[in-house]
Amino acid sequence: MENYEAALEDFNRAIELDEKYQWAIGCRALTYRAMKNYEVALQDFDRAIELDEKVVWVISSRGETYRLLENYEAAIKDFNRAVELDEKYQFAIGSRAQTYNAMKNYEAALRDYDRAIALDEKVPWVIAGRGETYRLMENYEAALEDFNRAIELDEKYQWAIGCRALTYRAMKNYEVALQDFDRAIELDEKVVWVISSRGETYRLLENYEAAIKDFNRAVELDEKYKWAIASRGQTYKSMKNYEAAVQDFSRAIELDMKYQWAIPGAVRPTA
Repeated sequence: MENYEAALEDFNRAIELDEKYQWAIGCRALTYRAMKNYEVALQDFDRAIELDEKVVWVISSRGETYRLLENYEAAIKDFNRAVELDEKYQFAIGSRAQTYNAMKNYEAALRDYDRAIALDEKVPWVIAGRGETYRLMENYEAALEDFNRAIELDEKYQWAIGCRALTYRAMKNYEVALQDFDRAIELDEKVVWVISSRGETYRLLENYEAAIKDFNRAVELDEKYKWAIASRGQTYKSMKNYEAAVQDFSRAIELDMKYQWAIPGAVRPTA
């Protein structure tokens, strides 16, 4: 139900009654993580693991928290421990694959995804995760095969639909990409990366008005979303609205110096 405040109230009361109630401590950690209070979540995961160092779901959940914090080495350590305890624990194997993917260790990621899928061939997030690895490796046909399968299993799986759109765009099949972006946005109109990715597709098609509309919407939803701001600047530049372009480029650079590609003469990286 995602009523996190009520959940915390109950977990707190349960732990007051039994301070060694590991399950409640672990679930409270999951609640804090869902609220993006990662540091407090880690404190509870640590406490739960101290009570029992062999409970796989707690160890792998702490690993997932480290992954979300981009502390990939700590995440891998926890996932490794979880898989040592239970070699068929698909969540830990798939999450380790996600972590390797974030570290750009694509071969290790694929090995883990293959292993996870062999355990259960009908888990959409694992299949789509492998598809994303293939996409990043520019193996677009394999990526599409995985995204298609994931969407067959869950036709409302927005992340897979959006990633399939990115794949079609990389293949320069812009019209099909737009169809998928539209479908993904219909499922949730407030997911910033999908909206701005559609805007980027419009930009590549030189439909600048539609691109600006999407970038504006993305920035309304997240005023610090650097990629959308810089891409909007690029669009204004193409429209020869140089003053607006400079404003967006300057703003993007203020947020992150890596956007210095926006300085005249610099090469824009591929989105």
